[in-house]
Amino acid sequence: FNPSPGLDFTLFKGATKVDSGYVYQRLDLSGELRFVASSGLYKLQLVDSSYCVSNRPGVSTVTLEFNTGASDPNPPTISTLEILANGTNADVFMPHIPIRVRFAVADESPLSSAHLYVKQDTGASWSEIAVTINNGVYTGILPINLQVGFCSIRIVAQDATGNRITAESNPAFLIGTAAPRVPAPMSPANGAVGVSIPIALVWNRVAEASSFRLEIAEDSSFSSTVFDDSTVIDTMRQVKDLTINKKYYWRVNSNNSGGISPFSSVWCFTASSYTNVNEIEGTVKQNVLFQNYPDPFNPSTTIRYGLLHRSAVTLAIFNILGQQVASLVNSEQEAGYHEAQFNGITLASGVYFYRLQAGSFVQTKKLLLIR
Repeated sequence: FNPSPGLDFTLFKGATKVDSGYVYQRLDLSGELRFVASSGLYKLQLVDSSYCVSNRPGVSTVTLEFNTGASDPNPPTISTLEILANGTNADVFMPHIPIRVRFAVADESPLSSAHLYVKQDTGASWSEIAVTINNGVYTGILPINLQVGFCSIRIVAQDATGNRITAESNPAFLIGTAAPRVPAPMSPANGAVGVSIPIALVWNRVAEASSFRLEIAEDSSFSSTVFDDSTVIDTMRQVKDLTINKKYYWRVNSNNSGGISPFSSVWCFTASSYTNVNEIEGTVKQNVLFQNYPDPFNPSTTIRYGLLHRSAVTLAIFNILGQQVASLVNSEQEAGYHEAQFNGITLASGVYFYRLQAGSFVQTKKLLLIR
């Protein structure tokens, strides 16, 4: 499963539904479901619909079948799963290249069988893929003639006592399309007012795109374009040559060697002031930590803060597990406004936290990295 707040669950004894609800995940992505079980055959279904493959919503389902009266009532679990091309784990691949699915299954009892299946987009039938095993790791090589489109994966493993796991990801990966999909605007919010210049326009990641074209106009039909850049390779573009108290419209498309997507939906914003983050005037009246800008970001963002007094300052970045992934500031600093740059180019997409400590003042805020 991809990281999510939690999973929907349904529990059956035989064909009878016993319970259903929602299981919250801990920061380490583990979860716990407790129930009083009598001897018999049970089936627990867990569903995660919080993830996307190349911006297409997906559903992962794990079904655990187990016998509480058996000597080993614990079903197998899939401990690792990788989809690889040229040694790289990814979810988007170009056509006609060898793709390997590699997985490991953990169980207290010996496994009696492990099967791998693949199917193309919705409506297709499952095809079994032959697997080999080496040091407990199963590997299957997918057909090289998979068509352009989304593909799903299913793994079924059963142990010697009859307990079984069935895990499906629909979809699991994408075989690159001829032309990239349409990107979607993300920030600032559609219709935002009071936006400071320079403004960072942010859209979502389109994995198969090699570049983007950003257009800004004074009208929604784009007959009076004021900005047009077709060479953007990031999912964010900062624009400064705009007029305050004026409403602007913007849109973006994506392209690669296979073609150009249509433009996104049109969003708008109203610019109201100029901001120079390097020259902030005024006196600090209290310790303060500002929201990073831009947010979401890819791969860099600016974090600003103000110090009421000279202080020993630490500013660090943490992942959702509470592990520090970057240290931006660790020094004595004078009273006043300060800023630090954070570059997340080596980190995976997701939610991170930045924490400022200045003397006894401690504050934490959330930031979102989109790759």
